[in-house]
Amino acid sequence: MRALLDSSAVETELKRDSLVEFAARHLRHNFTVMTLDYANFSLLMSFVSVSTILPAFLERLGAPNMAIGAMPALQTVGYALPALLVANYAERLPRKLPFILWMGIPERLSTLLLAGVAFLLAARWPAAALVSALLAFAMLVFFGGAIMPAWTDMFAKVMPVSHRGRQLAASSAAGALFGVGGAALSGYFLRVYPFPHSYAYCFLAAFGAGCLSFLFLALTREPAAVGVKDNVPLRAYLRQLPAVLRRDHSFAWYLASKSIGVLGAMGYGFYTVFALRTLKAPEWQVGTFTLALLAGQTLASVGLGFVGDRYGHKRVLLAGSGCLLLANLVALAATHTTHIYVVFLLMSVSLAAGVVSDNNLALEFAPEAERPTYVALNMSLVAPLAFVSPLIGGLLADSVSYRAVFLVSALAGAIGWAVLAAKVREPRHRSAFGV
Repeated sequence: MRALLDSSAVETELKRDSLVEFAARHLRHNFTVMTLDYANFSLLMSFVSVSTILPAFLERLGAPNMAIGAMPALQTVGYALPALLVANYAERLPRKLPFILWMGIPERLSTLLLAGVAFLLAARWPAAALVSALLAFAMLVFFGGAIMPAWTDMFAKVMPVSHRGRQLAASSAAGALFGVGGAALSGYFLRVYPFPHSYAYCFLAAFGAGCLSFLFLALTREPAAVGVKDNVPLRAYLRQLPAVLRRDHSFAWYLASKSIGVLGAMGYGFYTVFALRTLKAPEWQVGTFTLALLAGQTLASVGLGFVGDRYGHKRVLLAGSGCLLLANLVALAATHTTHIYVVFLLMSVSLAAGVVSDNNLALEFAPEAERPTYVALNMSLVAPLAFVSPLIGGLLADSVSYRAVFLVSALAGAIGWAVLAAKVREPRHRSAFGV
């Protein structure tokens, strides 16, 4: 029996070595196609930006602040809840790519539905357009959330720890560069074409970018996993999740700091509306806000990817949290639309830090077989506060002012930063491929 166990261990180790060799052999190819997939998907998201384009579209439909504030909440919950439900299934898949591709089809079709809403409903039936736009956006983020645990596990299989930060940095930088072009094009649409066709063209462009993203995603070369977990009923799987947090205290503290930190992000959906309604910015300037956001993200991603790979991802997230705190303080004191550009530049560093290091930190905490679970927990446990915080922001904006939103955001961001700094350790793996 012992000989059989030793033989099985040797065989598993050989398979693991072959996975490392496969990943190394295809590293350049996967680095390239993953970067192009992410870049084109970022271009898609620039045309449906929850910080600029969509809030402005909803504002033109006559949406109250509660509806506008619901967009970031809908985005967070839409990504979070499906991730937790799908992670158990994803851990049993030897290859993740087929599942990712199937879920990616309705994800991208949602932008075509948004275009239809703008073309067919916005001018005549704005209330119906408002509800339909929220449903189409919910479809986008729901399928995106269903994809993330499987995609992140696939990413960990094909990308070594030593390259994960720079790969996501390259992806983020390329995506921001693509997004700069998207922001310029969306600004052109908003400046030249009348409402609602201006927004419809933005959403059609998003669909085109999504098709290109899908093409590059399909070209990823993924090896089969060494071993997969046994089938566990969903109810039993969910009952096991608290044990993960009891076992890994530092990861639990990270989730606590992140949960507090999402209150610091409640101002995301209101920077643009604050500029339009309070500072009287012209509508075409929405495109230039997106441009500033993406240009800053391009520059920040390069440096943050290097820091994450060399020094660990906790430092990157501390920098991002600090910049978000500063963004809220600048917005709080803003008296001119030029100040909002500073807000979006600081916000761009925060977003770049999240892209480069959030899931990377979760991956480095996670045992190999539980990577989808850790990613799902990382996405899902912040969902309650992430859902509530923009709604609180909407209530504050309606009952007090936009500046009250930014003040509360700054206070929460400072607490989240302090918890991250004091309680979370850096979980850098020794293995080159994190296996």
